[in-house]
Amino acid sequence: MEFKLDRDIRLVCVKAKTFPEGIRDAFSKLETLVSYPATDFYGVSYLQDGKIIYKAAVEEAGADKGRFEDSEIFILKNGTYITEMVHDFMSEPSKVKDCFERLMALPEFDNQFPCVEWYHSPHDVKCMVRKKD
Repeated sequence: MEFKLDRDIRLVCVKAKTFPEGIRDAFSKLETLVSYPATDFYGVSYLQDGKIIYKAAVEEAGADKGRFEDSEIFILKNGTYITEMVHDFMSEPSKVKDCFERLMALPEFDNQFPCVEWYHSPHDVKCMVRKKD
């Protein structure tokens, strides 16, 4: 399914120390830094030197900037994304991996842009890959 993101979204990120083991810790740290009621969280992942780099993220808007001094900023660029919703992902986390493998195999996948997870709820995640322009 295609999804049109009509604006850039600035995300503040906490890098996981390891993948996939460090993902939960990265989100836990991120949640301690958020001083406003965040409803949407994100995961950003990409390959670097043969290793998967993973960052837990939340939208910068409304964030207490002083609490995020050591955090990285990532711009989720506007444009067209190919997406797939994964329901109840916590019951079987490998569903997310399987979903991204399917999306990244598509010929229109822009492999110059990271994979994005958009957590709309504690149970559902929208897996997103950017479509080539």
